[in-house]
Amino acid sequence: MSEVRVQTQVYTGPLDLLLYLCRRAEVDIYDLPVAEIAEQYIVELEKMETIDLEYAGEFLSMAATLLKLKSELVLARSEERKGAEDERARLVRQLLEYKRIRDMATLLGERYDNQARRHGRPGGTLQADVPETDNDTFLEDFSVVDLYRVFHRLYGEVAAPRPHLIDLTEKPVRYYIDLILAQLKEHGKVDFEALVGARKDKSDVIGNFLALLEMVKQHEISIEQNDAGEILIGPPIDYGEEPSERAPSAPPEDPNAD
Repeated sequence: MSEVRVQTQVYTGPLDLLLYLCRRAEVDIYDLPVAEIAEQYIVELEKMETIDLEYAGEFLSMAATLLKLKSELVLARSEERKGAEDERARLVRQLLEYKRIRDMATLLGERYDNQARRHGRPGGTLQADVPETDNDTFLEDFSVVDLYRVFHRLYGEVAAPRPHLIDLTEKPVRYYIDLILAQLKEHGKVDFEALVGARKDKSDVIGNFLALLEMVKQHEISIEQNDAGEILIGPPIDYGEEPSERAPSAPPEDPNAD
């Protein structure tokens, strides 16, 4: 009898695996069935032929969290269940934010692919071939994969205390957008890696990245890659040197500052 080999899924991290399990089971993330997902999560971990040592701890930590939640939600007393429900709600928020990153990164990649397939007519000009309102030229000579890789590395490098669940409700995305606009107004162009990883906090790394994706979606910035491979964030191509009319004159106040 011939051996049957099953190709295993490749996951970029524990949240990626959780999102895959939710989609496969066709469950609403808001109604995350912890008991069912915990069992499937362990099964998927056992299927993995290899796991990057850099992320092994995160996968195992998530597994421990899911199993702990499962036992508390099923067996614990009412007051302990309340704490488990709160932790489950934090996990749901984290998973929703990760899904948003993935969805917006997909949109960014689609726009890049569409732009790469465009070709001007021989002898024509950019102004003649592309309407003035078409802002798809915000991506210049870089791959969306490069953007995601830098973000993923920065996210893995920043130090954060355990437990690994992160409260993503501290600062709104609007706060990070205003911060980026202030940087663009002061410097013209800023390095993506320095901008996203400047605060050395996982919540801030995610907040900056979400803000950049939102600004790309709204055509408020341009992104290019120089000869050294650095990804640079600049003002939108159609708007000259000013990043935005709504750019603040000074960095926004931290909503958590005393």
